[in-house]
Amino acid sequence: MLIETVEALIMRLLMLSKGQLISYPREAQKLSNITWPGGEVEKPRGWVIATTEKPLIIGFPKRVGFSEFATDLNYNHSAQGYCIDLFDEVRKLVPYEIPFRFEPFGDGLKNPNYDELVRLVADGVFDAAVGDIAITTNRIKLVDFTQPFCATGLVVVAPIVNSTSSGWVFVKPFTLEMWFSFSTLFKANYENPISTLGRIVMVVWLFLLLVITSSYTASLSSILTVQQLSTCITGIDSLISSGLPVGYQEGSFAYSYLKNNLNIHASRLISLGSLEEYESALRRGPKNGGVAAIVDETPYVELFLSTQTDFGILGLPFTRSAWGFAFRKDSPLAGDMSTAILKLTESGQLQKIKKKWFCKSGCSDERGRKPEPKQLNLSSFWALYSLCGTFALMAFFLFLIRAIRQYIRYKSRQMDPSSPTSSISSSILFSQAIHNFLKFIDEKEEAIKKMFAQPAIPPTQARA
Repeated sequence: MLIETVEALIMRLLMLSKGQLISYPREAQKLSNITWPGGEVEKPRGWVIATTEKPLIIGFPKRVGFSEFATDLNYNHSAQGYCIDLFDEVRKLVPYEIPFRFEPFGDGLKNPNYDELVRLVADGVFDAAVGDIAITTNRIKLVDFTQPFCATGLVVVAPIVNSTSSGWVFVKPFTLEMWFSFSTLFKANYENPISTLGRIVMVVWLFLLLVITSSYTASLSSILTVQQLSTCITGIDSLISSGLPVGYQEGSFAYSYLKNNLNIHASRLISLGSLEEYESALRRGPKNGGVAAIVDETPYVELFLSTQTDFGILGLPFTRSAWGFAFRKDSPLAGDMSTAILKLTESGQLQKIKKKWFCKSGCSDERGRKPEPKQLNLSSFWALYSLCGTFALMAFFLFLIRAIRQYIRYKSRQMDPSSPTSSISSSILFSQAIHNFLKFIDEKEEAIKKMFAQPAIPPTQARA
């Protein structure tokens, strides 16, 4: 038997050496489907995606402050937050199953360092990282990011006080000595100068009036502008040059950007970790151990300002960035997840997830409170209106008293003591007196003076 097998093998070798083909039975030519490692029947694309036995290890930041974005849930390898819900919805749009397991990153005492989280993905400790992870130049070198799901940028937040102007603000441009020359502002030229020297004097005088009036206007404008500013910070440039302490969110890339890119000394940078610390530091101010302003990304700032009315964004964002999910280099999941994020954005589901977490008490289209333009209202001039009203009433009462005295004098000169009045009722007399008094007031001032200039008419002549 063995000899026959050897002989058959030798014959086949000889036939191959002569170029003859060997035919096999049809049953022997049927091949089974290829099964790849992990039990998958589809050809892998150069990168082994997770299996049920070996799921993806996805790290997420175990935040302490701003936990609405991502945080640990009951210490059981589960997570919650805006970024977590977004990842779950995106994962549903990927055309294959992705077995995974969440792994929190952080000690739960402070916000974790996001640069370290990205580095762990690059080193293979995590297969991916999900959270509010900013896409920066240094991080792109280590990992692959998905399509951004949230646009962001660094902004400056500082106290804002839009106080109404004082009712006596119009008095402040001039000192007491200048107000003694108040009449100069309204000095009118009633005489035309005849000589050349007189014209020169008049020109100089009018120029003085122009300077005083313009100076008053400029000084009042400056006072109204200063009243609405509670800080010298107007943006990132003034913040850099101020030398005042600056707050930043611990764990974010804002620290390295402020220090390395904007050359702000590390001694000026103060780490803050929660909304409460933000508010406390801004209210204390630099004189009481606080900060003059806080530099942070717009999503955190919008969340902070949604519950605050005394703070606002100063200036425009001075960086442009975005958030994305981080995957290891050459991972096919990065591209598939990016496609799913675009589908989620186009369907409007992305905005719904944002409203779920950040619009529980209503949302506004405004990105935080900004300094309101200074507008002058009635309360800004209550003192001036009061003065005008007081002088007007005083003038009216003085005129009324003077008119009554003049009318009494006038009637006493014209009255005939012997004329009978008993037959006329008191009401008719009162109405006639009022009518005559109003008619007397309508007379011109010159006519009244002429009345008193004429000699009184004796009663006998009046009867004649």
